[in-house]
Amino acid sequence: MGEEALEPQYRELPKKFFSAVSKGDMVAVKEMLSWGVVINKPDSYGTTPLMAASFKGYETLVRYLIDSGADMELRDQNGLTAIDYAVKNEKYEVAALIKKSIENEKKVPRIFNAVAKGDYNRLKRFIEMGFDVNSKDADGNFVLMNAVLKADMDIVQLLLESGALGNLKNKKGEGIIDQIEKLETSSLKLVQMVALLQKFKISLQQPSASGCFIEDIVLSKGKNPTEKKIAKKLLDSLGLRTKGTLSKSKDMDRM
Repeated sequence: MGEEALEPQYRELPKKFFSAVSKGDMVAVKEMLSWGVVINKPDSYGTTPLMAASFKGYETLVRYLIDSGADMELRDQNGLTAIDYAVKNEKYEVAALIKKSIENEKKVPRIFNAVAKGDYNRLKRFIEMGFDVNSKDADGNFVLMNAVLKADMDIVQLLLESGALGNLKNKKGEGIIDQIEKLETSSLKLVQMVALLQKFKISLQQPSASGCFIEDIVLSKGKNPTEKKIAKKLLDSLGLRTKGTLSKSKDMDRM
């Protein structure tokens, strides 16, 4: 949300936000961020709220701003970063914290943490701030893969609506279907996930790395014949037909 989009009574918030940051007022900072204050908006000298907090040495506040999506590598008009601000005022622990956070961002982007915690609002804010919904961690896992593995339908939908790609694979050659295969949940819940992915044109026709097709995977999670039968009918309605071998087993025949 840009400053121009704020309600009239909130248009002074950027100045008040800087004031709250300078005082280390965590309560006010959290409140104003929830109202839509732009976390990276600099002052007339190019100083960002993170730089101001770093200069003051507010370690807890710096950590919170970083976790909330503050850009750690922006520079002011003199080319100084938040780390430089901390070092300038001999706040070396804060400088070390920011440096480590930048290193961690390269291994596991912050958007992954929002997904891992099931924090829908934080994830939405990150996306609005321009975080890459197709970013990957050090193992080549993409954000959508982790969301599917968490079986969080709302977050999966948010990522898909925001342009997350469903045909990407990690370094092991695993894709979305492999994450579905790892899920320990009921076949009916898996059908819901499959239906959502289908809605966004995510192809699930290819087998997983273990050679299982999507219908076989879903039906294998069924707790009883009745659940499996219902799941199979729902999958059939989605146009997914069994191509693997599991459905030919005696267990499937008893359905």
